[in-house]
Amino acid sequence: MISNGRKRVLVVDDDTDYLEDLRLLLKPAYDVHTAASTDSAAALIPDLKPHCLILDMDMPGHFGDNSTVEGLAFLRYIRDRIGAEPAFAVGAVVVSSHLTPSLRKKFAGCGVAAAMEKPVRLAELTDGIERAAALSEPPAPA
Repeated sequence: MISNGRKRVLVVDDDTDYLEDLRLLLKPAYDVHTAASTDSAAALIPDLKPHCLILDMDMPGHFGDNSTVEGLAFLRYIRDRIGAEPAFAVGAVVVSSHLTPSLRKKFAGCGVAAAMEKPVRLAELTDGIERAAALSEPPAPA
């Protein structure tokens, strides 16, 4: 499931400068793909099958509504639809400027391995990616 020994990471953020910064930061160690919207990410995920999804919470989109943060609604979409595909699940790292304790509680059951405030530290992000990737890999045969 790992191509060329590198894990596939999909970064989703509507800030294109931040997307590029993370791409450059992570590309020495990971196969990094980017999406500037949840719609774009939803189109990429089935074929890309990333090991980790790095996701901003505050983005425009149609997965959420006025009472639901878009990133959280997108995580639920992945869990309920894309994650229902046999032998595929994706772990997530939430990276956002607005992580409240009540929002963090809502991550339960959505495959969130780590949540961190922007700006992120590379060591913290790499640790989160590895934990998320462990969630996405199928268990070893018994």
